[in-house]
Amino acid sequence: MLWQPKNVIEFATPIIKLWKYLGLPIYEVTGLRVTRQKSYFFPFAFLFLGVNISVYAVYYGVENSLRSWLSVCEFVAIQTQNVSFVLLAYWKRNQIPKFLAKCLATERRVSALSCTNFDFVGTGRQFLLLLIVKLLLVIFIFVIDCIFMARDFKDYIFRYCFYTGFVFYGASDFTILVLITPVEKLYGHFLNNLENHNLEESVRVFFMLQDLAQSTFNIIEEFMLAKILIDFFYASTDVFYGTASALEVQTSLLATVLSSFIVVLWLLFVVHSIVTISFVFGKVKEQHQVMNEIICERFRSKAAKNYRCEAKLLLRGKVNPLKFTICGFLPLDYCLAYTMTAGIVTYVIYLVQFSQVSHCVTCK
Repeated sequence: MLWQPKNVIEFATPIIKLWKYLGLPIYEVTGLRVTRQKSYFFPFAFLFLGVNISVYAVYYGVENSLRSWLSVCEFVAIQTQNVSFVLLAYWKRNQIPKFLAKCLATERRVSALSCTNFDFVGTGRQFLLLLIVKLLLVIFIFVIDCIFMARDFKDYIFRYCFYTGFVFYGASDFTILVLITPVEKLYGHFLNNLENHNLEESVRVFFMLQDLAQSTFNIIEEFMLAKILIDFFYASTDVFYGTASALEVQTSLLATVLSSFIVVLWLLFVVHSIVTISFVFGKVKEQHQVMNEIICERFRSKAAKNYRCEAKLLLRGKVNPLKFTICGFLPLDYCLAYTMTAGIVTYVIYLVQFSQVSHCVTCK
Protein backbone atom coordinates (compact mmCIF):
# COMPACT_ATOMS: atom_id res chain seq x y z
CA MET A 1 0.00 0.00 0.00
CA LEU A 2 1.29 3.47 -0.86
CA TRP A 3 2.15 5.96 1.84
CA GLN A 4 -1.09 7.77 2.75
CA PRO A 5 -0.49 10.13 5.70
CA LYS A 6 -3.57 11.65 7.31
CA ASN A 7 -1.93 14.22 9.59
CA VAL A 8 1.39 15.77 10.54
CA ILE A 9 2.30 12.80 12.76
CA GLU A 10 1.97 10.26 9.96
CA PHE A 11 3.67 12.67 7.57
CA ALA A 12 6.74 13.14 9.80
CA THR A 13 7.07 9.52 10.99
CA PRO A 14 8.93 8.12 7.90
CA ILE A 15 11.57 10.84 7.94
CA ILE A 16 12.05 10.36 11.69
CA LYS A 17 12.73 6.68 11.05
CA LEU A 18 15.04 7.56 8.15
CA TRP A 19 17.07 9.83 10.41
CA LYS A 20 17.93 6.84 12.58
CA TYR A 21 20.00 5.13 9.91
CA LEU A 22 21.80 8.35 8.93
CA GLY A 23 23.05 9.00 12.45
CA LEU A 24 20.54 11.77 13.07
CA PRO A 25 18.46 12.19 16.25
CA ILE A 26 15.53 9.83 16.84
CA TYR A 27 12.18 11.13 18.12
CA GLU A 28 9.10 9.47 19.55
CA VAL A 29 5.71 11.11 19.05
CA THR A 30 2.96 10.45 21.62
CA GLY A 31 -0.01 12.77 21.29
CA LEU A 32 1.34 16.31 21.42
CA ARG A 33 4.52 15.25 23.18
CA VAL A 34 7.70 14.72 21.16
CA THR A 35 10.72 13.27 22.97
CA ARG A 36 14.24 12.56 21.77
CA GLN A 37 15.68 9.09 22.26
CA LYS A 38 19.29 8.07 22.64
CA SER A 39 20.88 6.78 19.46
CA TYR A 40 24.16 5.06 18.67
CA PHE A 41 23.92 5.64 14.92
CA PHE A 42 25.56 9.07 15.04
CA PRO A 43 29.17 7.76 15.30
CA PHE A 44 28.42 5.09 12.68
CA ALA A 45 27.27 7.76 10.21
CA PHE A 46 30.53 9.64 10.65
CA LEU A 47 32.43 6.37 10.41
CA PHE A 48 30.72 5.64 7.09
CA LEU A 49 31.54 9.11 5.75
CA GLY A 50 35.11 8.83 7.06
CA VAL A 51 35.65 5.44 5.39
CA ASN A 52 34.16 6.77 2.18
CA ILE A 53 36.52 9.77 2.16
CA SER A 54 39.52 7.61 3.18
CA VAL A 55 38.95 5.08 0.39
CA TYR A 56 38.69 7.92 -2.09
CA ALA A 57 41.88 9.59 -0.81
CA VAL A 58 43.88 6.34 -0.93
CA TYR A 59 42.81 4.93 -4.30
CA TYR A 60 42.01 8.04 -6.33
CA GLY A 61 45.04 10.20 -6.99
CA VAL A 62 44.88 13.70 -8.42
CA GLU A 63 46.20 14.02 -11.95
CA ASN A 64 47.37 17.21 -13.62
CA SER A 65 44.22 17.59 -15.71
CA LEU A 66 41.02 19.60 -15.64
CA ARG A 67 38.88 16.48 -15.39
CA SER A 68 40.72 15.18 -12.33
CA TRP A 69 40.73 18.47 -10.43
CA LEU A 70 37.04 19.13 -11.09
CA SER A 71 36.18 15.61 -9.92
CA VAL A 72 38.05 16.20 -6.67
CA CYS A 73 36.34 19.56 -6.14
CA GLU A 74 32.88 18.05 -6.69
CA PHE A 75 33.61 15.15 -4.33
CA VAL A 76 34.84 17.52 -1.60
CA ALA A 77 31.76 19.74 -2.04
CA ILE A 78 29.31 16.84 -1.70
CA GLN A 79 31.06 15.34 1.33
CA THR A 80 31.29 18.75 3.01
CA GLN A 81 27.55 19.18 2.66
CA ASN A 82 26.93 15.67 4.01
CA VAL A 83 29.07 16.25 7.09
CA SER A 84 27.51 19.67 7.72
CA PHE A 85 24.02 18.16 7.44
CA VAL A 86 24.73 15.52 10.09
CA LEU A 87 26.51 17.99 12.40
CA LEU A 88 23.83 20.69 12.17
CA ALA A 89 21.02 18.17 12.63
CA TYR A 90 22.72 16.86 15.75
CA TRP A 91 23.37 20.41 16.94
CA LYS A 92 19.67 21.32 16.51
CA ARG A 93 18.48 18.03 18.03
CA ASN A 94 16.78 19.78 20.98
CA GLN A 95 14.97 22.31 18.78
CA ILE A 96 13.34 19.76 16.50
CA PRO A 97 11.08 18.20 19.22
CA LYS A 98 9.81 21.68 20.12
CA PHE A 99 9.08 22.38 16.47
CA LEU A 100 7.22 19.08 15.96
CA ALA A 101 5.16 19.59 19.12
CA LYS A 102 4.35 23.15 18.03
CA CYS A 103 3.38 21.86 14.58
CA LEU A 104 1.02 19.26 16.06
CA ALA A 105 -0.59 21.82 18.40
CA THR A 106 -1.08 24.29 15.53
CA GLU A 107 -2.61 21.59 13.35
CA ARG A 108 -5.16 20.69 16.01
CA ARG A 109 -6.00 24.35 16.60
CA VAL A 110 -6.54 25.02 12.90
CA SER A 111 -8.56 21.80 12.46
CA ALA A 112 -10.78 22.66 15.42
CA LEU A 113 -11.35 26.20 14.14
CA SER A 114 -12.20 25.13 10.59
CA CYS A 115 -14.02 21.93 11.67
CA THR A 116 -12.18 19.98 8.97
CA ASN A 117 -9.22 17.61 9.05
CA PHE A 118 -6.15 17.77 6.87
CA ASP A 119 -5.66 15.42 3.98
CA PHE A 120 -1.98 14.73 3.36
CA VAL A 121 -2.61 11.81 1.01
CA GLY A 122 -1.88 13.81 -2.15
CA THR A 123 1.20 15.39 -0.62
CA GLY A 124 2.40 12.03 0.65
CA ARG A 125 2.11 10.52 -2.81
CA GLN A 126 4.01 13.45 -4.32
CA PHE A 127 6.84 12.98 -1.84
CA LEU A 128 6.93 9.25 -2.46
CA LEU A 129 7.03 9.82 -6.22
CA LEU A 130 9.77 12.43 -5.82
CA LEU A 131 11.85 10.07 -3.69
CA ILE A 132 11.49 7.21 -6.20
CA VAL A 133 12.30 9.43 -9.19
CA LYS A 134 15.44 10.84 -7.55
CA LEU A 135 16.60 7.39 -6.49
CA LEU A 136 16.08 5.97 -9.97
CA LEU A 137 17.83 9.00 -11.47
CA VAL A 138 20.94 8.45 -9.33
CA ILE A 139 20.99 4.73 -10.16
CA PHE A 140 20.53 5.46 -13.87
CA ILE A 141 23.36 8.02 -13.95
CA PHE A 142 25.60 5.68 -11.94
CA VAL A 143 25.06 2.79 -14.37
CA ILE A 144 25.53 4.95 -17.48
CA ASP A 145 28.60 6.59 -15.98
CA CYS A 146 30.22 3.26 -15.07
CA ILE A 147 29.48 1.58 -18.40
CA PHE A 148 30.47 4.33 -20.82
CA MET A 149 32.66 6.82 -18.94
CA ALA A 150 34.80 4.81 -16.49
CA ARG A 151 38.26 4.06 -17.87
CA ASP A 152 40.08 2.18 -15.11
CA PHE A 153 39.83 0.93 -11.52
CA LYS A 154 40.36 4.42 -10.07
CA ASP A 155 37.35 5.70 -11.96
CA TYR A 156 35.18 2.97 -10.46
CA ILE A 157 36.46 3.83 -6.97
CA PHE A 158 35.62 7.49 -7.54
CA ARG A 159 32.10 6.70 -8.73
CA TYR A 160 31.43 4.37 -5.80
CA CYS A 161 32.54 6.97 -3.24
CA PHE A 162 30.83 9.83 -5.08
CA TYR A 163 27.42 8.24 -5.60
CA THR A 164 27.15 6.72 -2.11
CA GLY A 165 27.56 10.25 -0.76
CA PHE A 166 24.31 11.19 -2.49
CA VAL A 167 22.43 9.04 0.04
CA PHE A 168 22.98 11.76 2.64
CA TYR A 169 22.60 14.50 0.04
CA GLY A 170 19.16 13.30 -1.02
CA ALA A 171 18.09 12.69 2.56
CA SER A 172 18.92 16.28 3.52
CA ASP A 173 16.70 17.64 0.73
CA PHE A 174 13.89 15.29 1.68
CA THR A 175 14.20 16.24 5.36
CA ILE A 176 13.95 19.98 4.70
CA LEU A 177 10.91 19.52 2.45
CA VAL A 178 9.19 17.35 5.06
CA LEU A 179 9.78 20.02 7.71
CA ILE A 180 8.49 22.98 5.70
CA THR A 181 5.65 21.37 3.70
CA PRO A 182 3.27 20.93 6.69
CA VAL A 183 3.75 24.62 7.51
CA GLU A 184 2.77 25.62 3.98
CA LYS A 185 -0.25 23.28 4.11
CA LEU A 186 -1.37 24.77 7.44
CA TYR A 187 -1.13 28.29 6.03
CA GLY A 188 -3.08 27.35 2.91
CA HIS A 189 -5.78 25.46 4.82
CA PHE A 190 -6.32 28.28 7.30
CA LEU A 191 -6.27 30.98 4.62
CA ASN A 192 -9.02 29.29 2.58
CA ASN A 193 -11.53 29.64 5.44
CA LEU A 194 -10.14 32.75 7.15
CA GLU A 195 -13.12 35.02 6.47
CA ASN A 196 -15.52 32.56 8.14
CA HIS A 197 -13.53 32.23 11.39
CA ASN A 198 -13.92 34.16 14.63
CA LEU A 199 -11.74 37.26 14.36
CA GLU A 200 -10.04 37.10 17.76
CA GLU A 201 -9.40 33.38 17.41
CA SER A 202 -8.05 33.96 13.90
CA VAL A 203 -5.49 36.39 15.31
CA ARG A 204 -4.30 33.78 17.84
CA VAL A 205 -3.91 31.13 15.15
CA PHE A 206 -2.19 33.69 12.91
CA PHE A 207 0.43 34.25 15.61
CA MET A 208 0.83 30.48 16.09
CA LEU A 209 1.44 30.02 12.37
CA GLN A 210 3.97 32.85 12.34
CA ASP A 211 5.88 31.31 15.26
CA LEU A 212 5.79 27.91 13.56
CA ALA A 213 7.09 29.24 10.25
CA GLN A 214 9.86 31.21 11.96
CA SER A 215 10.85 28.15 14.03
CA THR A 216 11.13 26.08 10.86
CA PHE A 217 13.42 28.62 9.27
CA ASN A 218 15.57 28.95 12.40
CA ILE A 219 16.19 25.19 12.43
CA ILE A 220 17.46 24.98 8.86
CA GLU A 221 19.00 28.46 8.44
CA GLU A 222 22.66 27.48 8.90
CA PHE A 223 22.33 24.35 6.80
CA MET A 224 20.61 26.28 4.01
CA LEU A 225 23.53 28.71 3.91
CA ALA A 226 25.99 25.82 3.53
CA LYS A 227 23.72 24.09 1.02
CA ILE A 228 23.27 27.17 -1.19
CA LEU A 229 27.00 27.90 -1.33
CA ILE A 230 27.98 24.26 -1.96
CA ASP A 231 25.22 23.64 -4.50
CA PHE A 232 26.16 26.83 -6.33
CA PHE A 233 29.80 25.74 -6.47
CA TYR A 234 28.93 22.18 -7.51
CA ALA A 235 26.43 23.21 -10.19
CA SER A 236 28.81 25.82 -11.62
CA THR A 237 31.71 23.37 -11.67
CA ASP A 238 29.57 20.66 -13.25
CA VAL A 239 28.25 22.96 -15.98
CA PHE A 240 31.74 24.35 -16.62
CA TYR A 241 33.16 20.84 -17.03
CA GLY A 242 30.34 19.90 -19.41
CA THR A 243 30.82 23.11 -21.42
CA ALA A 244 34.59 22.66 -21.60
CA SER A 245 34.19 19.03 -22.67
CA ALA A 246 31.71 19.98 -25.39
CA LEU A 247 34.00 22.70 -26.76
CA GLU A 248 37.01 20.42 -26.97
CA VAL A 249 37.58 18.04 -29.87
CA GLN A 250 36.71 14.59 -28.58
CA THR A 251 37.79 11.31 -30.09
CA SER A 252 34.35 9.86 -29.48
CA LEU A 253 31.06 11.58 -30.21
CA LEU A 254 29.31 9.19 -27.81
CA ALA A 255 31.52 10.34 -24.92
CA THR A 256 30.68 13.98 -25.62
CA VAL A 257 26.93 13.31 -25.80
CA LEU A 258 26.89 11.17 -22.64
CA SER A 259 29.01 13.66 -20.73
CA SER A 260 26.68 16.52 -21.63
CA PHE A 261 23.63 14.38 -20.83
CA ILE A 262 24.97 13.49 -17.36
CA VAL A 263 25.84 17.14 -16.68
CA VAL A 264 22.28 18.23 -17.51
CA LEU A 265 20.75 15.52 -15.31
CA TRP A 266 22.99 16.40 -12.37
CA LEU A 267 22.22 20.08 -12.79
CA LEU A 268 18.47 19.37 -12.65
CA PHE A 269 19.00 17.12 -9.62
CA VAL A 270 20.94 19.76 -7.68
CA VAL A 271 19.00 22.89 -8.65
CA HIS A 272 15.57 21.25 -8.18
CA SER A 273 15.86 21.10 -4.39
CA ILE A 274 16.96 24.74 -4.04
CA VAL A 275 14.18 25.94 -6.36
CA THR A 276 11.54 23.85 -4.56
CA ILE A 277 12.59 24.98 -1.08
CA SER A 278 12.76 28.62 -2.20
CA PHE A 279 9.30 28.50 -3.76
CA VAL A 280 7.76 26.86 -0.67
CA PHE A 281 9.17 29.54 1.62
CA GLY A 282 8.13 32.21 -0.88
CA LYS A 283 4.60 30.83 -0.90
CA VAL A 284 4.47 30.80 2.91
CA LYS A 285 5.60 34.43 3.03
CA GLU A 286 3.03 35.40 0.39
CA GLN A 287 0.21 33.60 2.25
CA HIS A 288 1.29 35.29 5.49
CA GLN A 289 1.05 38.74 3.91
CA VAL A 290 -2.37 37.99 2.40
CA MET A 291 -3.60 36.65 5.74
CA ASN A 292 -2.36 39.76 7.53
CA GLU A 293 -4.16 42.04 5.04
CA ILE A 294 -7.43 40.10 5.39
CA ILE A 295 -7.36 40.25 9.20
CA CYS A 296 -6.56 43.97 9.19
CA GLU A 297 -9.40 44.61 6.73
CA ARG A 298 -11.82 42.68 8.95
CA PHE A 299 -10.75 44.81 11.92
CA ARG A 300 -11.44 48.02 9.97
CA SER A 301 -14.89 46.87 8.80
CA LYS A 302 -16.00 45.57 12.20
CA ALA A 303 -18.61 47.70 13.99
CA ALA A 304 -17.48 46.98 17.56
CA LYS A 305 -13.75 47.46 17.21
CA ASN A 306 -11.24 45.62 19.38
CA TYR A 307 -8.45 48.19 19.36
CA ARG A 308 -6.28 46.22 21.75
CA CYS A 309 -6.21 43.12 19.54
CA GLU A 310 -5.73 45.20 16.40
CA ALA A 311 -2.87 47.15 17.98
CA LYS A 312 -1.24 43.91 19.07
CA LEU A 313 -1.46 42.58 15.52
CA LEU A 314 0.02 45.73 13.97
CA LEU A 315 2.72 46.07 16.63
CA ARG A 316 3.84 42.48 16.29
CA GLY A 317 3.94 42.80 12.53
CA LYS A 318 6.26 45.80 12.86
CA VAL A 319 8.46 44.60 15.74
CA ASN A 320 8.69 40.89 14.92
CA PRO A 321 7.87 40.40 11.22
CA LEU A 322 8.12 37.06 9.46
CA LYS A 323 11.53 37.05 7.78
CA PHE A 324 13.26 34.28 5.84
CA THR A 325 16.66 35.92 5.41
CA ILE A 326 19.71 33.67 5.74
CA CYS A 327 22.29 35.34 8.01
CA GLY A 328 20.63 38.68 7.32
CA PHE A 329 21.63 39.08 3.68
CA LEU A 330 20.26 36.20 1.55
CA PRO A 331 16.44 36.05 1.20
CA LEU A 332 14.96 32.57 1.03
CA ASP A 333 12.07 33.10 -1.37
CA TYR A 334 11.33 33.30 -5.09
CA CYS A 335 14.27 35.66 -5.67
CA LEU A 336 16.78 33.05 -4.52
CA ALA A 337 15.93 30.65 -7.37
CA TYR A 338 16.36 33.36 -10.00
CA THR A 339 19.51 34.73 -8.33
CA MET A 340 21.15 31.32 -8.14
CA THR A 341 20.33 30.53 -11.78
CA ALA A 342 21.71 33.87 -12.96
CA GLY A 343 24.79 33.43 -10.77
CA ILE A 344 25.54 29.97 -12.17
CA VAL A 345 25.25 31.21 -15.77
CA THR A 346 27.45 34.25 -15.06
CA TYR A 347 30.06 32.18 -13.24
CA VAL A 348 30.22 29.58 -16.01
CA ILE A 349 30.63 32.27 -18.69
CA TYR A 350 33.48 33.77 -16.68
CA LEU A 351 35.20 30.40 -16.25
CA VAL A 352 34.90 29.53 -19.94
CA GLN A 353 36.28 32.91 -21.02
CA PHE A 354 39.08 32.73 -18.45
CA SER A 355 40.06 29.23 -19.58
CA GLN A 356 40.14 30.36 -23.22
CA VAL A 357 42.37 33.36 -22.36
CA SER A 358 44.64 31.14 -20.28
CA HIS A 359 44.87 28.64 -23.14
CA CYS A 360 45.82 31.41 -25.61
CA VAL A 361 48.52 32.75 -23.26
CA THR A 362 49.92 29.24 -22.81
CA CYS A 363 50.04 28.70 -26.58
CA LYS A 364 51.98 31.95 -27.08
